[in-house]
Amino acid sequence: MFSATVLVITGFAGLAVGQTGLEAPRSTNDPAVTPSGPVVSGTYPVPEAPRYDYSQVLHLSYLFYHSQISGPLKHRRLAWRDDSCFQCKGDFGEDLSGGWYEAANTMKWGLPMGWTGQQLNWNVWQFKETMASINQLEESLFWVRQGAEYFMNSYSTDGTVERLVGVFGLSEVPQGDVDFGYFGPPEEYEIWVPFGIQKKAAYCIGSLNNGTANKGCSDIAGVYSAALSSASVLLRDSDSAFASKCLTIAKTLYNFADKYRSTYDSHEDQGFKNMHKWYPSGKYTDELALASVWLHIASQVNPTPKNILGTTSEWLPIAVANYNAVKGNYAEVSWAEVGSAVSALLYQITGDVSYAQDLRDSLFDAYLDGTPASSVKKIPRTPRGLAYYMLWGSLRYASNVAMVGFTMAEAIDRQLPSITAANKVAADRAGVSASYAAELRRFGIQQINYVLGDNGRSWVVGFGEKYPKLPYHKSSYNSLIDYPLRGRPQGDVGQDFLLSRTPNRFILYGAIGGGPNLDDSYYDDREAYQYTEVTQDYNAGWTGALAGAISYYKGKGSTFKPFSDCSLDLGWKHPNASEATRRQKWKSDDCYHTCAPCPVNLTSGGNGQSGSGGGASGNSTTSGQLPVTIGVSSWLGSIALAGFAAIFVTL
Repeated sequence: MFSATVLVITGFAGLAVGQTGLEAPRSTNDPAVTPSGPVVSGTYPVPEAPRYDYSQVLHLSYLFYHSQISGPLKHRRLAWRDDSCFQCKGDFGEDLSGGWYEAANTMKWGLPMGWTGQQLNWNVWQFKETMASINQLEESLFWVRQGAEYFMNSYSTDGTVERLVGVFGLSEVPQGDVDFGYFGPPEEYEIWVPFGIQKKAAYCIGSLNNGTANKGCSDIAGVYSAALSSASVLLRDSDSAFASKCLTIAKTLYNFADKYRSTYDSHEDQGFKNMHKWYPSGKYTDELALASVWLHIASQVNPTPKNILGTTSEWLPIAVANYNAVKGNYAEVSWAEVGSAVSALLYQITGDVSYAQDLRDSLFDAYLDGTPASSVKKIPRTPRGLAYYMLWGSLRYASNVAMVGFTMAEAIDRQLPSITAANKVAADRAGVSASYAAELRRFGIQQINYVLGDNGRSWVVGFGEKYPKLPYHKSSYNSLIDYPLRGRPQGDVGQDFLLSRTPNRFILYGAIGGGPNLDDSYYDDREAYQYTEVTQDYNAGWTGALAGAISYYKGKGSTFKPFSDCSLDLGWKHPNASEATRRQKWKSDDCYHTCAPCPVNLTSGGNGQSGSGGGASGNSTTSGQLPVTIGVSSWLGSIALAGFAAIFVTL
């Protein structure tokens, strides 16, 4: 597993590089850029036909996760990414190498990672037919499994004590930044990480058999449970044994969350203290509710949005009781607030308009145009139409609400035929009407189109006009095949990363950055990371919103062609890619990764992709590494062959 990276590291002396040194520091950020798009007024006119190729953007959104992937690669899309996380073991032998990295860094924070996994799964469950119609189902299921494997591995027990990994990695220690202070590629993290501090797990702990240990994290355990039970639903047709294991551990994690009720906020481990700085929890009741709803869905024989209505199980009353503890408090849709997902799912399960009423009163009326029916505070709009919740992740908040809106619009459409004169007043008040469903879709289309170019620029890397060229993302700037300052102190590498005006050397396809300010202004500048940072959760709800928009327009008669990697620059033309790596070999009829044409009537996820989960004809050990094997001890020692100074350096 280690040989590919070893040889890349020790064999770079004669390879081409893109930049040879530090640029002069800048004292201030470049001037803010205000997009040139028109200022909006009045009601947004929904285009009759899609203004942008949502199929292409959805393809790119999934491709973004390949830039974040961790561990041994099952298949290789990007020339500038390879196997990583070589020393990723927990204290009790858990394999924590899988999953994906959080953002520009290589952290695995439990709460946002679990939410990202659950949201990616919900997207597929909610819009599975749409995913299949554009040849994205198999790719989407690849990520369902990638997350599930990590979440399952995070739990262990010796029969007396049970443990759950809540954080993996150290962003900082009292003497300085660790992961946050590393600016190279994930593939070389173990070599150049500041202070030489390797990744470490922080645990939530509970005692079986009425023991005394109780350091719970109901928030993390709850969202992991939701991710695993939703994965079990989606994977049961392709791998029933794995899906069954997912469901078993999902139930175990729900019981863990329920038994040791607490958040991780007060835990004193350095890993938890670090996570609390960036991802404070505050409560766990909404994650418990979400977990119990997904356990109900997973208990059904063939649960889909179209046939889940009216189902029952032992989990449903538990889910309703948990919902009653969180309802009516949905200022946002994010890793920090998952109550809106609970309401949307319970509405589809029960058909009870009170869940729709809750969403309208506490969330939708705050974001949609017009005067709210409740006393909810309105979310402001930028001059060009973005629903602006806050600066850090402004695009994420709007697209997350859009995803829930598309979900509810379709659920409302399904229920409308059952509305009678006796319940029409309550339904109208709750927004269960054709006109309110249209407003939910109007909001979603406007927010998506704003991101893609209506404002005068695109905020999706690699798509449209004037897209960001300097996203705050380390490995697309300093990659394993183009790392000009390899071997220099990480302080120097970090200064170059932040202050250089060199565009990221590889296109970070599909990533959406933090987004603009309230006046639509934006800095395309890595130093201004509030605007340019990319992260796992930004793309999660965004992917579902895109699927919702495609579903809407397909219902109006529009057609969407499956998009492929054919026209994309994935780094394989880089001079170091041909010398230091070997390109993945896809099957000749693979229309997802190659230029092969897709079948005209694409109806299932298996069409056009080769191998399990879109795999290649071969795995990363045969097509993604050099033909020499070096063990881990040789790997760590071999950097001396490259003539590098200072293996482990401080800032």
